[in-house]
Amino acid sequence: MNTCSCSSTDILEPAETRVRDFNPTRHLSRYRVAMRTYNGSDVILIHSPEGKLQVRITLTDKGPVLSLAGARLELESLDIVAVRCRKFEVNATESACIAGEASVRISGQDLSFRAKADARVEGERVLFNCPEDF
Repeated sequence: MNTCSCSSTDILEPAETRVRDFNPTRHLSRYRVAMRTYNGSDVILIHSPEGKLQVRITLTDKGPVLSLAGARLELESLDIVAVRCRKFEVNATESACIAGEASVRISGQDLSFRAKADARVEGERVLFNCPEDF
């Protein structure tokens, strides 16, 4: 059972702030912004001063597709960061960490855990099959 609840309006700006005029000649620092059409889709491109593509927004019939490239990607919110999708994948070449100062909850129809080396569970109490505490 999904324990998260918030509506899509929680993550949208108010309607009056959604539309902004776009000035294609405006320069952002030394970054270059361009609008193009590729394969029937409008695309907004942002290149670094060195010419490397950093942001691509492709406007498709199904909605926008955002592609970001950079040295680091950070998201910060004073409240909730909500992600809604059909499938969610995280792949890290070195390590991955999920931490919460209060609690961390993972739930799903089916949950699998696999480790190629040792697997450790540490806690004051380790409880199994205890749905009333979850």
